[in-house]
Amino acid sequence: MPFPGRARSCGRDWIADITEATAGRVRGIVNLSPHKEHAANAAEAERCVSGLGFVALKLYTLGHAVEPSADGWIVFAEAARLGVLVMAHTGGAGQPFAGPSHVLLLVRECPDLPVVFAHAGMRVAAGEADLVAQLCPNVYLETSRCGTLDTAMLAEGPDRLMLGSDGAQNLGAEIAKHYALGLSPGELSHCLGGTAAKVFRL
Repeated sequence: MPFPGRARSCGRDWIADITEATAGRVRGIVNLSPHKEHAANAAEAERCVSGLGFVALKLYTLGHAVEPSADGWIVFAEAARLGVLVMAHTGGAGQPFAGPSHVLLLVRECPDLPVVFAHAGMRVAAGEADLVAQLCPNVYLETSRCGTLDTAMLAEGPDRLMLGSDGAQNLGAEIAKHYALGLSPGELSHCLGGTAAKVFRL
């Protein structure tokens, strides 16, 4: 996923080249600013999903300073139209925009749309992310940057959890964290890939 500020669409085209080179093992996430003109965003989202094989749209509350209950609806509407999920940044440095409860109304208005909470609240809002997930069965929790104890709290529903790294240098620590939770082999399999494969339709 290109970060905000990447020149034009070159970051997305570069990811598409990697998708082709890896026979689909690497997939892209569309990260467009909801503050921009809706028609242009819709066209680029369709190009990336239908033409380049991207598998999700990102509601990057931190990177674009998005209040989900205001501009966030654009991302949800386009994801629903294109048949892909929404990944929403939650917790950490993105507060107050990144509070999981700020996405609650959008999630409930789109009950058939899978929504992944990136970082599952990232420590400070892990309990809030857990509560929204309990209220909304279409919410899944990606646990990168979450503490082990927070992840253990969320692990009451391992079929709703997914491993994430938030960066290759962090992957080993994130994998070790999941192994430390005392999950059954089946539950661990959900967390380490099964849930993601289902939600991203891979």
